Order: sequence, then structure tokens, then C-alpha cells
Amino acid sequence: MNTPAVSDLVVLGRISGVYGIKGWLKVWSFTDPLEGILDYPAWHLKTATGWEVREMEGLQVRARLADGTTVLLGRLDHLMETGANDVLVVRACEGSLDQRERLIPWIPDEVILAVDRARRELLVDWDPEF
Repeated sequence: MNTPAVSDLVVLGRISGVYGIKGWLKVWSFTDPLEGILDYPAWHLKTATGWEVREMEGLQVRARLADGTTVLLGRLDHLMETGANDVLVVRACEGSLDQRERLIPWIPDEVILAVDRARRELLVDWDPEF
């Protein structure tokens, strides 16, 4: 993908901080609605060494069942900040278990079992009935 001329770029948000120890970033969205920033398939990020392009396909969220198999709950839509911990907003997608939206707390090592960026999957310990 070619990087467009700087004059053709539109600022959609800014990185406002880091989150956790795995390289996650907090992004302040300038779009309306705020989660609209996730509708853009690629972001052009200005770094100290130039421009980098990052694809933003959402992660598929899979629940690990008691027998060790997994089931697709949906696709991560966005994170919602709460007082205690952030919450994943997971929306149904093609192939998901059902059409429900799920709110799953971001609790590493308890609820959040693994993030596989290469496979674009998030593995959770979560009852699909919730």
C-alpha cells in the first residue's frame, strides 16, 4: 500500500497512551461516533522514522470451552473504559455462535487467556451463555 501525500491525510485521532505490557495503545478518536475510527481498514501512523501503515482488522474473540475446544463469540468492536477495568465490546460476525453482543471484562490471565496478533484472535475464558 502506498502512503498518500501528507496533504491528502485526514487526522482521525491520536495515540493518547499505552496499555498493559504487550504493546497495546490507547487511541483518542476524533470521529463521530468515537468508535467510527475502527471502520477505517488501515491507519497511517507518523513515527520518529517516518510513516507506517497498520491494518486494523478487528480481532475474532473465541471462548475456550470446558472440553478444550473453542467457539467464536464474535469480533472485538471496541474497548469501553469503566472504573474497575476496561471491558471488551464483542459484536456478532459471520460464523459467530449467535447474534448477541457481549461485554467481557479485560482481566488478564483470568478472563483474557491469550492474544494472537498473527492469527488476529483473542482467546477468553468466558461462558458463551453470558
